[in-house]
Amino acid sequence: MRRDTWFVLTAAQCIPDDVNITVRLGEYNRETKKDCLIHRCTGPALDYDVDMAFEHTLYKADQHVNDIGMLRLGKRVEYLVYIRPICFFVNERAKSVVNKVTWFTATGWGKTAAGENANTSSILQELKINRRPKELCSGIFGRELTSEQICAGNDDSNLCNGDTGGPLIRLMKYRNEYRFVQLGIATWMNNQCQNASVITDLMSHGDWIKRVVRQFGPPGDVQRPLLKQKKNNKDELPIF
Repeated sequence: MRRDTWFVLTAAQCIPDDVNITVRLGEYNRETKKDCLIHRCTGPALDYDVDMAFEHTLYKADQHVNDIGMLRLGKRVEYLVYIRPICFFVNERAKSVVNKVTWFTATGWGKTAAGENANTSSILQELKINRRPKELCSGIFGRELTSEQICAGNDDSNLCNGDTGGPLIRLMKYRNEYRFVQLGIATWMNNQCQNASVITDLMSHGDWIKRVVRQFGPPGDVQRPLLKQKKNNKDELPIF
């Protein structure tokens, strides 16, 4: 598990030509300075300037292929109760297990209804979406999905405009400890916000992520390993 304190994952299409952008961490309700539940409140969301941005070298905007990007922040992230890192896999031994995951939890501030007059949400939304046959997405979007893409959605609910770049996660057990693991990045939504969306498979891009971190991570910053399995140890595979 890499507790990396400098990088944020996103979709390549979310990275503007002008890198003068800011990442906000710890946000829930975009209209309030603090997020409260009855009498308990978190601290304010924290803003971090981005000093470097990376699109995947093989990203193709017209095909939504390799739609993954990374943002390097200008300073180390301060972890708090409401600002935490997330794990992801890079070892191919876990791919067979991850491929059997039948549903994901998606989050985002995107639209909650279809239509030009629909607004994006002020409050972070959470949705359980199911893995669906790639043929379904191919029929909706008119393009065959690659091995590095996932088709996911529901008949009555789905990701929508504004959710692009958000994570698809699952809670899983690894080494006798439950952890949240990011498995995908929201990439391509249909205009009706229903049936299915295309997701970038995070495991397929583990090597690229590691290269960016190793090459552009601040010198002297000690990194813990990603979620890697020991060779010839079947007990180290994740349990979803």
